[in-house]
Amino acid sequence: DTRDDSPKYDPWNKAQVFEIWCKENKKVYWYSDGTDVILDVKDDPLQLEGFFPCPKPVAANVTSSNFMPRADYIFAQDQFNELDEINTRITWLTRAAKVVGVYDKSAEGIQRVFNQGTENQLIPVDNWALFAERGGIKGQVDWVPIEAVVNAINQLRQYRQDKVMQIYEVLGISDVMRGSSRASETATAQQIKAQFGSTRIQLMQFYIAEWISHALRIKAEIICKHWQPETIIKRSNIERTPDAQLAMQAIQLLKDQEMAEYRVNVEADSMAALDWAAERDAAVQFMQGLGAFISQVAPMAQQVPGAAPVLLSLLQWSVSKFRVSTQIESILDQAISGLKQQGIQPPGPSPLQQAEVAEKQAGAKERMAKAANTEMDARMKAMQMGMLQPQPQLPPAAPQMPAVQGPMPPMQ
Repeated sequence: DTRDDSPKYDPWNKAQVFEIWCKENKKVYWYSDGTDVILDVKDDPLQLEGFFPCPKPVAANVTSSNFMPRADYIFAQDQFNELDEINTRITWLTRAAKVVGVYDKSAEGIQRVFNQGTENQLIPVDNWALFAERGGIKGQVDWVPIEAVVNAINQLRQYRQDKVMQIYEVLGISDVMRGSSRASETATAQQIKAQFGSTRIQLMQFYIAEWISHALRIKAEIICKHWQPETIIKRSNIERTPDAQLAMQAIQLLKDQEMAEYRVNVEADSMAALDWAAERDAAVQFMQGLGAFISQVAPMAQQVPGAAPVLLSLLQWSVSKFRVSTQIESILDQAISGLKQQGIQPPGPSPLQQAEVAEKQAGAKERMAKAANTEMDARMKAMQMGMLQPQPQLPPAAPQMPAVQGPMPPMQ
C-alpha cells in the first residue's frame, strides 16, 4: 500500500549512526549498530578546552558519581500511592451516597410521587383515613441513612488535602504555592510573596542557567578558534555600532589563545519574560544614581583634572551592575580612553595659571601706556617753554667721483 507512510515505505535508505567522542584518546568515532567495523575515526576536530562539543547534560537529583538522575516522584512515591488509595475510597463512597429507600407496597400514591416527577401537583389517595392512620408518607417510607457515608467522605477529603500539602512540602511546591497572591493584596505583599515563591526553585534555575552558560562558552570558543575574522565581523554586526574602529583589535584579542578568556554568564532572570514595570523602575533608579554620582564628583574633576579617568572607571564599575546600562558601556569606554590619551600629553597651564599670566600681561600693557603718556606730556611742556631743540641735520653727502677708465697713472 503506497498510501502507508510508515518508515518501511520511505524511498530513501536510512541508517542509524552514532557519533562517539572519546576524551581519553581525543578521538571521534562513527559507529552503526549491526556492523562489525568502525565507520570513521578522526582526531579531535575542534581542539576545545573541555574536548566535548556540548555541555554536561542537566540531570535532576543526581546523588552519586554514577550520574544517574532520579525523578522527583521517587522522593514522594509512598505519599502518591496513599493519595491514590484515598481518591479510590472517595470515589466508591460517592457512588454509595445516594437517596435510596423502601415503601409500603399497598400505598400506591407513594411510588407515583417519585416516578412521575410531578411538580406542584397533588396525588389522590383512595383511603385517606387508613393512610393517615399509618402515619402518612413518613409512616410508609423509610430511607437508607447516608449520614455516615457523607461524614466519611468529608473526613477523607480533609485527609486528602493534608496529604497533598505533605507532597508539596516534600517536593518544594509549597513554597511556590505560598508565593501565589490575590488581586486584592497590596503591591508590596505581592512582591514579598513572589520573592518567597521563587526561593525554592532558584537551585533549578541555577542549573539551567549554568547549562546554557557552558553551551555559550563552547560556542564562543569554536567561533574564536575556527571562524575567519571577516565572518566574525560580519556576523557580529559591529560595523553598525560606535565600536566599529575597535573591531580589528577585538579580533586580535580573540585570536590570541593566551590572552583570550571566554567568560559567559547567564542569569536566570535574563531567560524570563520581560517585566516592563521592573525594567522601567530599574531605568529610573539607574538615572537617579547616575545623576547623584555626577553631581558629587564634578567639582573634584574640575579641581583635579587628572582624577577624571579614575572617576569614570568608578562610574563604569557601578554602571555595570545595572542591566539597562549595556547600551552606554561602550560610550564610557571611549570616554575613558580619550581621557587617558590626554593624560599622556604634557599638561597645559591650569586655569589659575592662565589667569595669573593674563593679569601680568594686562599690568605690563598698563605700565607701558603710562610711560608713553608721561613722555608725551614732557615733550609737550618742553615745546611750550622753547626748550625743545631741533634735531641736527646731517651734512649733504659728497659727490661721488666718476669711475676711471683704464689703468691708473703711477703716483709721482
